[in-house]
Amino acid sequence: MTRLVGVVAISLAVAASAHAGVVDQVVVSDEYYGPYSGSIDSGATGSAAILYWESAVYGAIFTIDFTDSAGIVTDVLFSDAGWDDPVYPGDSLEFDGYYSGDLAIGTVCTPSATTACLQTTGAFQDVTALIGTFNGGQGIFEGGDISILADDAPVPEPASLWLCGAAMLGLLGIARRKATA
Repeated sequence: MTRLVGVVAISLAVAASAHAGVVDQVVVSDEYYGPYSGSIDSGATGSAAILYWESAVYGAIFTIDFTDSAGIVTDVLFSDAGWDDPVYPGDSLEFDGYYSGDLAIGTVCTPSATTACLQTTGAFQDVTALIGTFNGGQGIFEGGDISILADDAPVPEPASLWLCGAAMLGLLGIARRKATA
């Protein structure tokens, strides 16, 4: 019985800690617009799951879909984010996390002339060279880089964690009844 209680407690702690904290991060070094860094926290939704910044990518229009191992889009980086840049509209970048509402998230990535698919690794990935494939190999004007840490799996919503915990507590109750019978 004590062993089952310990297993339930450890399982709940691991489930909660595995999905807490920062899910996505962006770190930019840009000699023209300056540095940028931002992060999206676990469970953030809507505008809190979106990062905006400017990078001197020569006005390139592109999309990089971050995918899981099955090719399903989990996060999206794109330029021409719909807000005006003082120099080049394509220098406006946006990174959409899992709960941002981006319609591409959850679909299969389809590469094209302006879209690349990049499987997440669980570590920072420098996407500067990949962006260079969209702007004629120019990379970032006057130097710099864009690195993204994109989580490769959606974060369970709090209700899912609650249901998991309730199920474990139910199992604990059943085990307790069998032990007293």
